[in-house]
Amino acid sequence: MRYQEKHIGSRFAARFLELAVYDDEDVSELKTLSPEKNVMTEVEFLPYLKYFTSIENLILLPGEMPEDPARHLAGLQNVVRLGIEYDNRDADDEYRLDLSAFRNVEYIASKSSWNFRNAGAATALKYLQVQYWCEDDLESLAGTNIDTLSISGGRLCTLEVSEQIPLKVLSLSYLRRLESLSGVEALPLKMLELDHCSKISDFDLLRESTVEYLLLYGGNRLNDIGFISDMRCLRRAMLDVFVGNGDLSPLDSLEKAVILTDKKNFNRKNSDLPKTAEEYSVSGIPSWRFLFGDRRL
Repeated sequence: MRYQEKHIGSRFAARFLELAVYDDEDVSELKTLSPEKNVMTEVEFLPYLKYFTSIENLILLPGEMPEDPARHLAGLQNVVRLGIEYDNRDADDEYRLDLSAFRNVEYIASKSSWNFRNAGAATALKYLQVQYWCEDDLESLAGTNIDTLSISGGRLCTLEVSEQIPLKVLSLSYLRRLESLSGVEALPLKMLELDHCSKISDFDLLRESTVEYLLLYGGNRLNDIGFISDMRCLRRAMLDVFVGNGDLSPLDSLEKAVILTDKKNFNRKNSDLPKTAEEYSVSGIPSWRFLFGDRRL
């Protein structure tokens, strides 16, 4: 056994005990460490989590999954933050954790959306961060209580869901199959980040959204940003996209606007745009799990 600094996703870091159990001496040592709150382990050592009664932060590393993993996870009701660091993209059912074992988990960071199932049973879950989304849609999250969702790549091609998700913050990156924002108008969003989702060209649906802060960068090519003038809730914007007509005047009425790269055809420079030193936050989301907590917005 050893201790090391480790992150769960992008929003939590701590000193974790890493399990390594190979003989009776190791088991004896485990029994003395049972009060540990921060534990990480290869999944093959899941049976030894029974010796820990107070785990709040858990990281699961790649390894051979034991039989009936749900039995070994049954005592983990105190886990608040969960990191799943193996990468199951083949829909291998034995590696899909049933989240009903984690009824008090608030924050999950996972390499793949096929690392878990039954997200609705994790009723305390508020923040989900996934590196690779394996499904075409977000139906697996319908009916959950998630208010913050970050997806960094994968197969997602629609935001439409049959049952509303109470999302306030949505960050989507490198989703090359996502061509439409249809469905975004039905989400109670406050912040929307689109990073290198370059096939999206029509942003008119944002006119009907509740977005207060729009972050848009990547390879998108827009004829104009007139839709921003009609976004009734919009207060701030951060942009780094091609704007065909070069007219940035729709940004003038915001409380803060940032252009990451001044372009020759723009009729305003970043320094001409409205600024404020006031930090932005989203009501109901504590600072420890605010997706953009390490960036000045």
